[in-house]
Amino acid sequence: MSVDDRVSCAATSDTNRRRGVLLTLAAFAVFSGTDALVKLSAQSLPAPQVTLLVTVAAFVSLGGHAVVTGRVRRLLPRQPGVAFLRASLLAGDTLLIHYAFALLPLSEAYLIAFLTPILVAVMSWFLLRERVSLSGWASVVLGFAGVATALQPGASSLNFGHLAALASAVLFALSLILLRKTKVEENDEALLSSLFIALMPLALGALLLHGGLSP
Repeated sequence: MSVDDRVSCAATSDTNRRRGVLLTLAAFAVFSGTDALVKLSAQSLPAPQVTLLVTVAAFVSLGGHAVVTGRVRRLLPRQPGVAFLRASLLAGDTLLIHYAFALLPLSEAYLIAFLTPILVAVMSWFLLRERVSLSGWASVVLGFAGVATALQPGASSLNFGHLAALASAVLFALSLILLRKTKVEENDEALLSSLFIALMPLALGALLLHGGLSP
């Protein structure tokens, strides 16, 4: 490889790295903005209705993109059983965290939801029999201690929002464990479509139990 080729490859690598960083920042901005929108909407609408509306909009967007780009077949999972089991876990996770957003400040809901990496470490040891190092266990203990300190249990009353956020973190962690057990990689489109298909009836059922649609 010539010097010019090496320079060209290095420039391309730097460009891709910058593009990846920008895309990551944009994704987190959209993610956080959506959560803020859910929080605002849940002040006047039931949490399941907000979940249903967001999910239907996302599913329509995904389907439209698949039709326009000719990738409709990519919406079909290669392992339907595993895909929809994981989708069911994520559907429950989404509905519960939206309940938490409705009842708690976003910062407090996020604090509990971010227990997920700690739960994944514990579940990896318990369910997958993976070895966790001493520093890993120390991180788990410090993580739990940090959350307990921030929440100050006993200083204020805990409510269903805290339980919903914790249950959401547990379901999300289980979905990540299941993803690690999956031997066949799924397309991103298939993972998303299975999630939306599982989430829509779950949100609709929760909404009907809540009393139906609000204007």
